[in-house]
Amino acid sequence: MRIVSAILAFLLACAGITAASTTATAAEDQATRLAIVFPLTVPPQATGLIPADSLEQYTSPTGILTRALAAVDGRQVTVGIDPMIIASIRILGSTAPPSAIEWLNRLAAMPNETFALAYADSDVSALSQAGSNDILAPTWFEIDPGRYPAEPETDEPEGDTASDSSTAEPQPTTPPADPVPTPESLTDWPYTLDSVVWPRSNTVTSGDLETFNALAPVTTILSSDNLAPSVSASASVDDHAVVVAHERLSDLLTTATLAAQTTEWQDVVGQLTAALGARSGTTVLTVDRAASLGAPRLAETLATITEAEGVMMTDLAQTLDEPPVTARIVDKPIDSERISRIRLLLASEALVLQFSTALADPAPLTGERRLALLSLSSNSWVDPTTVWMTTVDQWLARSNEIVNSVQIAESSTLNFFQDRGNLPIAVSNALEYPVTVLVTVRSATGILVVTDSRVPITIEAGSQARATIPVQSIANGEATLRVSLSTDAGVAIGTPKTVTANVVAGWESAVTFALAGLLALLFVAGIVRTVVKSRRARAALASTEGAPAHE
Repeated sequence: MRIVSAILAFLLACAGITAASTTATAAEDQATRLAIVFPLTVPPQATGLIPADSLEQYTSPTGILTRALAAVDGRQVTVGIDPMIIASIRILGSTAPPSAIEWLNRLAAMPNETFALAYADSDVSALSQAGSNDILAPTWFEIDPGRYPAEPETDEPEGDTASDSSTAEPQPTTPPADPVPTPESLTDWPYTLDSVVWPRSNTVTSGDLETFNALAPVTTILSSDNLAPSVSASASVDDHAVVVAHERLSDLLTTATLAAQTTEWQDVVGQLTAALGARSGTTVLTVDRAASLGAPRLAETLATITEAEGVMMTDLAQTLDEPPVTARIVDKPIDSERISRIRLLLASEALVLQFSTALADPAPLTGERRLALLSLSSNSWVDPTTVWMTTVDQWLARSNEIVNSVQIAESSTLNFFQDRGNLPIAVSNALEYPVTVLVTVRSATGILVVTDSRVPITIEAGSQARATIPVQSIANGEATLRVSLSTDAGVAIGTPKTVTANVVAGWESAVTFALAGLLALLFVAGIVRTVVKSRRARAALASTEGAPAHE
C-alpha cells in the first residue's frame, strides 16, 4: 500500500513539473522578444580625434559618456561603439585623463553585446550617395612614442636589499607601460558582433546596400519605413542581411529618454509597453543618436522597458538567426544640400590623394585629411548648421592650399649667353613635408632647344630649390618656355607658367675670339716695345762712344 502511495505521489509530482514547464513555455511563446540597439557616441568633432580636455569632461562622473555607459552596462542592450572614442583615449598614452582610462576599463568589462559603428559615426548613407564606393575608415594616426614610456618607474627604497622579505612592506610600483600602438591597434576592440552597419533612420537608398557590402558582407540595421514589406525583424534584400528596427516604437523609445516632465515620460512609456505587449515575435528598437548625448531619462527608460512584464529581452545575434523575409528598399535619399557638401569633401580628398604622390611618405598628409573628413561627415553633424558649413568650408580651403603648396616660383626674364648650358628654374614648397617633383620645360620657339625636358628635383619643407634645365642656343632672340610640374606618377602639380629667356647665340665664342685677339695684340705690343727699347739703348751707346774727349 505504501508503495502504491509513493508511486502515485511521484506521478503527481511529474505532472506538476510538466504543467509548470508547459506554462512557462507558453508564457515565453506569448512574450514579445525585444532587442534594443544603443549608440555610444560623442558630440561633433572636427579633427577625427577627441581632445584630451573634452575626454576629461565626457568621462567625468556626470559626463555624457559616463552616464551613457552606466545606463546600458549589464542590461541586455546591444551597444554600437564609435571607434573614435577608443582611439582618442589610447593615442594619448600616459597623458590621457585618468577618468578616460577608468571609463575605457569599464567599457572593456561591460558584458553587453557590442559592435563597431563607422569611425566617428560617419554618415555612411550620405557618403555612399555622395559617391563613396565603400565604407571609409582611417588610414593613419599621428602616434607619439614618447607617450608610451619604455621602462616603468618603481618606488623601491634604496639601501640594503638583503633584509628579511617577510617583514618588509610591499612597495607600490607603476604598472608596465603599454607598447606603442599601431594605427590598427588603436581602434581594435573585442566586439561580440562583426560587420554590422547602422545608418541613420530612413536615409538609405537601394544603391547604398551595395556600398555597405562592397568590402565584405555586412548586416545593416534599417528602419521599418525604409523597407517593404517590414513585417519581420530579420530580412534579406538582394541577398544582403538586414535587421529591421520598428520605426514608430523606436521613436517612442527615444521620446521617452528625452522627456523633460515625469507625466510626459509616464505617458510615452505606457504607450510603448502597451504596444510591445500587443506584439508577437521579435521586435528591434533603436535609440536615436541624439538620445546618447545626455538624454535625461535614458537609464530610467531602459530599465523600465527591459524589465517590463510580457517582454523577453533578446539580442541581435539571436535575431539574425531567425529566418529572413525577402524585402526591398524603399528609397529615402538624404537632403541634397548635405549630399552636395559631402561630395565636395570626397572630391577634395581625391585631389589631395593624387597630390600626395609627390611625397616620399604621403600617409601623414592623406591620413590627417581622412580623419577630419570622417568627423565632418559624422551623424552628429546631421543638421546643416552654420557651424558645420563653416567648418566644411575651412577644411576645403585647407585642402586647396595643400594641392597648391608646390609652385614654380615667380622669376624675371632669364639671360642665356652660352651655346650650351643650364637654365635655373626655381620651385617653392610651402608644405611641412619635403616633396619630389619633375620639372618639365618645353620651348615654344626654335631659338632655344631643351635637351632634357624632365628634370627631377627635391624641395625640402618650407623652402625653395632650383632645377637646372640643360638647353642649347640656336639663334639670338627672346625664347618662350612653358614650365610645368608633375609627380613621378604623372599627376600635375601646381599651375604651369611661361618663362622668357634672352638668348645671345655664339656670344661665348665671340668673347673667346675677342680675348684671344686682345692677347695677341698685347703680345705683339710687348715685342714692339722691347725692340724699340733695345734700339734706343744701342743708339745712345753709339752716341756716347763717338763723342771727343774734354781736357
